Amino acid sequence: MESIMIAESIISDRLLSYLVVRLKEAGETHQFTNKETFLGRLIQEWKRRDEKVPYKTREDLIDAVRLWSYDRNECAHGLVKSRPGDPTTSVEEFTKKASNCAVNGKQLARDICSWTQSKKSKIRKTKVQAPESIDTPTQPACSDLI
Repeated sequence: MESIMIAESIISDRLLSYLVVRLKEAGETHQFTNKETFLGRLIQEWKRRDEKVPYKTREDLIDAVRLWSYDRNECAHGLVKSRPGDPTTSVEEFTKKASNCAVNGKQLARDICSWTQSKKSKIRKTKVQAPESIDTPTQPACSDLI
């Protein structure tokens, strides 16, 4: 469970950081409230801005995060819940589901980290001003040196 929550925290943090950069790029000055930084809300805002994000072997990174968040919710809240009249999930079944969710969350967190880093870098590079004249030397951006 702890691994799942850490993955969610990393994914939410990186998405929030990316969305703030996108807002600045668009000249918007929206301040995210605590209520708006829940993963579900961040996914909605991301989908509104990017619609679909193919990444590596994933057809749509946004959809992958959205589907994983459902599994996360089921693990986080489903441990002690069951429908009236239905038995609770067995410990073995829950442990297997939680383990799979943690492994998938870890990979998603890595994908989100690398995707957002590359996207933010591209956004910042497009914001670099052209030199005023042909005689004015320019310094490379820090990201260009790495």
